[in-house]
Amino acid sequence: ATPLRPHFYIIKRFIDSLQPYCLKTVRLFTLHNPLFSAKDISMNSKRKRKSDRTGKHAHLLYGSLCGFLNGLFGSGGGTVAVPAFEKNGTEPKKAHASSVALIFVLSLVTAVIYLMNGKLDFGTAWEYIPYGLIGAILGSFLLGKIPDRLIRIIFGLLMIASGVRMIL
Repeated sequence: ATPLRPHFYIIKRFIDSLQPYCLKTVRLFTLHNPLFSAKDISMNSKRKRKSDRTGKHAHLLYGSLCGFLNGLFGSGGGTVAVPAFEKNGTEPKKAHASSVALIFVLSLVTAVIYLMNGKLDFGTAWEYIPYGLIGAILGSFLLGKIPDRLIRIIFGLLMIASGVRMIL
């Protein structure tokens, strides 16, 4: 058997220490956001939720695609997540905020795997983290002040500019 890298044990201890908090979070989420509510299963409710109309396996498809892009390229899941959330009826600002939460979890998992495979360079990452934190704080405050239409335009232009940059 191949011996495990020393940093694997550090990661395992870190993940093990998070487990109680994760279980509490899952329990709280389940209690406050149950999968089914009386409103959802009411016989008198004739109107279907928009997310029910997008297909049974839409969450599986979009979630897998977000994770795949994030794992392969280190980013890109948000470009799929935001339109998917909006297609399911989430308002644009909440779609962007929900995308950040999704990408946070995906990025954390991806970073751990990159670290375990020796592909992560903390030195380079630390050079950008302080400035990224400043930008994240400013952007999150600004999101609440920008109209939904302008958010869509900025996001669309950013996607186009990113695509053009990658091709050239």
